[in-house]
Amino acid sequence: RRLFALDLQGNFGGMQLLVASSDKSPSDEKWNKRAMYPWLQSLFLFVARHIKHYLEGVADGRLPDQLVLPYETTDVLAEGSDDRKRPDLGLGIRSCSQGIGPIGGRTEYAGALAIVEAKGVYAKGAGKPDEPHHRLEALSLEAPQPEQVGTAADEPRLKLDAPTRDAFEQLFTYTRQVYPNQCNWQFVRGISQSRAETRVCIFVNNGTIASHAMDLHALDGRCQFVQLLVDWSLCELLLLGYDPTIEWLDGLKCWQIDVPSIATDTDALPDASSVSSATPYYFSRTYVEADHLFGRHTHCFPATMQKPGAPVSDENPIMPDAVVKDAWPYVEHGNVDRGELGEIAFLKTIRQTLAESNLACHLPTIHSGGQMHMKIDGQL
Repeated sequence: RRLFALDLQGNFGGMQLLVASSDKSPSDEKWNKRAMYPWLQSLFLFVARHIKHYLEGVADGRLPDQLVLPYETTDVLAEGSDDRKRPDLGLGIRSCSQGIGPIGGRTEYAGALAIVEAKGVYAKGAGKPDEPHHRLEALSLEAPQPEQVGTAADEPRLKLDAPTRDAFEQLFTYTRQVYPNQCNWQFVRGISQSRAETRVCIFVNNGTIASHAMDLHALDGRCQFVQLLVDWSLCELLLLGYDPTIEWLDGLKCWQIDVPSIATDTDALPDASSVSSATPYYFSRTYVEADHLFGRHTHCFPATMQKPGAPVSDENPIMPDAVVKDAWPYVEHGNVDRGELGEIAFLKTIRQTLAESNLACHLPTIHSGGQMHMKIDGQL
């Protein structure tokens, strides 16, 4: 208990300037973004120590063994980047058994849970003029209302000052890099920090949902942000945005993706029983990467049903015999009653046409239209 208190005291000293009330907060000239990095790291570590202390007290195996921790090195080129831009700070997930502390080294897009972009106070005359920018929707974290999201033709509803707007703009740029480096995401998230105001974004296929501003100077704002970090640590990976049908096999140094088995091309879609008929495929590289922040996030993997018998390497590569296309369409077409997408119906037409051709034995076979089932809290 005494060691726990000492660790907390060390982290509290680092984050005190970030969460101090207005009469004790830094003067404007001290709100430098680089000065804010260790304050933010201390805040994340402070919360993580409390969560670890709680999980050790419960120790019944019912809660996930995961902590949200900051990367150690800030404002450097991230591992896996395809440009020269430098994210301010990255957050990753580690097991409680790995201890409490910053994740060593620079941010890795292949392991990042979220990117944090911070802005301090602009010098007089610096920054960009206030003008409408990315369309964002301010929603309450406690009671999000998706129907409030307007169309692209709507005027921007979230008025942002220059530092906050620039933080969002850079957050968009950096978060894009997560998708090509991690193929097992359904959606990703990010954090914008403008002085003591924190906003959290969720990036979905066709837009961005931004939270209201959580003021870390105010008790309510601190409680909301801490509650969010606790939720990230205690919720299932599926709810964090991970796709449970794609899994990295560390022992074999390759990925496994569950592909639904399609027995026929009849109008009947598979029911819940197809969850047990999914076929695992294995791959270690991609033909097509999802390199856009929005859209279907399409990946194509050269894969095989043959599970590797040893870790995949240059000397022991995977020999693909199929190409798996994985995408997240967000608009339904075709026979909506069947819940089928137009693309799937089109691929089935191609398959049936080729099957009737004299060249059928020389052409690839297309399997499409299966349903994958996921479980939340044990429920299908």
